[in-house]
Amino acid sequence: MSYAEFAKELGLTTVIRSSRPASKSGKQKLLDVLTKEINYLKERNTLEIEMTEGGKPRISFWRKDNIDPSKALVAVKYKNKIFGFGSEVNRYKPDYLPCSYDVESVLALLEQIKNQLSKKDDNDSMFDSIK
Repeated sequence: MSYAEFAKELGLTTVIRSSRPASKSGKQKLLDVLTKEINYLKERNTLEIEMTEGGKPRISFWRKDNIDPSKALVAVKYKNKIFGFGSEVNRYKPDYLPCSYDVESVLALLEQIKNQLSKKDDNDSMFDSIK
């Protein structure tokens, strides 16, 4: 006997509900990872690469420019992939946002990105790629 059949014997019908809470919007997920990265950078106060417990470099939103080491190249990442703001990202030649290679400049740029994204509508198609 199924659960639905048993409920029917009781004169009831079953209702299906997800046991998971309502998911955040793509926009909110992206703002959350930006906030986490900003807080991480404020806490560490350095742009030097941190190694994880497994011995791999931590994936961060910035890297030093190979051509001009005085510049940082910033890209917003979600689940370790560069977020393309609604566009396909060429993983071998992605677009970066440049700034000076210092903590204050990278923080200012991340805050600026976060503030601009927070102004966007939750249903903007740019957030469709975030699951």
